Amino acid sequence: MNYSQKELLGGLIKSWINRKNFKTLKVLKFKRDRVLKEIIDTERLYVKYLDNVVNHFMIPLKRIDKPVISNKNIDIIFQNFPSILYAHQTMFSFIKHNETLQGVIESFLSFVPHLQIYREYVLGYEDAAQKLRKKDASTEFHILIEKMAIECGSSIPLASLLITPVSRVPRYKLLFDELMKFTEIDSKEYLQIQQIRKELTIFSEEINKVVREKNQIAQEKKVKCF
Repeated sequence: MNYSQKELLGGLIKSWINRKNFKTLKVLKFKRDRVLKEIIDTERLYVKYLDNVVNHFMIPLKRIDKPVISNKNIDIIFQNFPSILYAHQTMFSFIKHNETLQGVIESFLSFVPHLQIYREYVLGYEDAAQKLRKKDASTEFHILIEKMAIECGSSIPLASLLITPVSRVPRYKLLFDELMKFTEIDSKEYLQIQQIRKELTIFSEEINKVVREKNQIAQEKKVKCF
């Protein structure tokens, strides 16, 4: 094979590699964009759920002329829902103005330092759910809650809405796992996604540990009662 033939062959191989790399990047972008859309769409829906809980259940319950539940019990059931709503409204307002990969990444980088708002909610969720079940046994309260759900156009029971924050952070971790999988390793975005995942993982492990300890203490108290 002479020099010209070698040069031609080298050019063909290089062209083939470039086409293959381009195709790979195109597939990665398609899959990444799909995950990105899921993050944005689910966040939009999540903010709507949070808003429904605060403005169509919690606040109206506190404003009823003849209360069917005390403000103390309302606070137990809804806990720090308003704080969670505000945090996500703030984050999503930034996402709406820049629904790109970088826009979503920057919004979450600003949000993850505030994950501690979920600590209080997750730790108090079982008590809140138990209190709601107890109040829901009252026909008057049950009818009122159903009426509020109809008025805000929600087909999701209040009990199901109240559990959404508990599963939200683990859901973020799964989504960012997928996003990282379809992002180029040598890119700035990859490192930023990695940082977000790290923060989500640390927080999830911390919460799981605290919940396990809380459940263990509760179990030990039950055993002592016997």
